[in-house]
Amino acid sequence: EYDEFTMKRLALAALLAVVPAGAFHAQGSSPKSASDEANRAKDFTMKDLDGKNISLSDYRNKKVVIMDFWATWCGPCRMAMPALQSFQQKHAKHVEVLSINQLENAERVAAFVKANNLQLHVLLDQDGAVSSAYRVFGIPTLYVVDKTGILRQKYVGYRQDLEQLLEQVITPLL
Repeated sequence: EYDEFTMKRLALAALLAVVPAGAFHAQGSSPKSASDEANRAKDFTMKDLDGKNISLSDYRNKKVVIMDFWATWCGPCRMAMPALQSFQQKHAKHVEVLSINQLENAERVAAFVKANNLQLHVLLDQDGAVSSAYRVFGIPTLYVVDKTGILRQKYVGYRQDLEQLLEQVITPLL
């Protein structure tokens, strides 16, 4: 079902996804205004599971965005989803979780979402362009983007206290 190039990317992603829980880390700190432009999130447009075009800029000046890069076959990604869904439900007025699936077809992703009763806004990065632009080398990878479109945090890997961590990081941005 996958071509050779896609299989190699999936194999590499699988290899990189095998990250010990302790390797989950934040990269950098909240940038100051002088470096904000250097930390501006790259805009993108992708289709969601309903076929609607969704852009990161749709949320600018409206909500804090959590971009979660994942795949259906990724165990740590699946383990993070309940915390992300819970966080989204608690903060729906001010936070949007964009659950960005990597390199999988819409039918497979939709079946996974339905089977797991997920209520996250799932986007399809079927060619890997957005993942590449954001330098996603292991999954799950989460980015926190403030309301002005500035990247504030990057997390790689799974952590059991993800929801509490997001509370600490995002509350000051609301």
